[in-house]
Amino acid sequence: MFVFTPEEKDKIEKIVGKYPVKQSALLPLLTLVQRRDGYVSPEAMEAIGEELELSPAYVQSVMSFYTMYHAQPTGKYIILFCHNISCQLNGADELLKYTAKNWALKWVVQRRIKSLLCTEKNVLPLVAVDR
Repeated sequence: MFVFTPEEKDKIEKIVGKYPVKQSALLPLLTLVQRRDGYVSPEAMEAIGEELELSPAYVQSVMSFYTMYHAQPTGKYIILFCHNISCQLNGADELLKYTAKNWALKWVVQRRIKSLLCTEKNVLPLVAVDR
């Protein structure tokens, strides 16, 4: 069960007070939880939803839009790999193989890194890949 500490409750009150609409504090609260736990669990999404009067489904949908938030525990390092066709045409698959080989990473189903040190995450382009 996820519970905010009294100190976090005070922080939440200050954060929410900065915005004219409670819902606007969603990203800062997701960040607060992730800094504490390293990821945002379904229970934490529910607690955030209760604080901001939002459904857990809404919190999860917003959270899943951003690559900076994680719904599961991660390794110490996060490696983002673009899986878009533009990135693949520019050598993303070779970069992925090179990184795996040189970091001695073990791969499991769906190209996830099995490592406490690193977590690989497939994302859409992070920059203009044609430059």
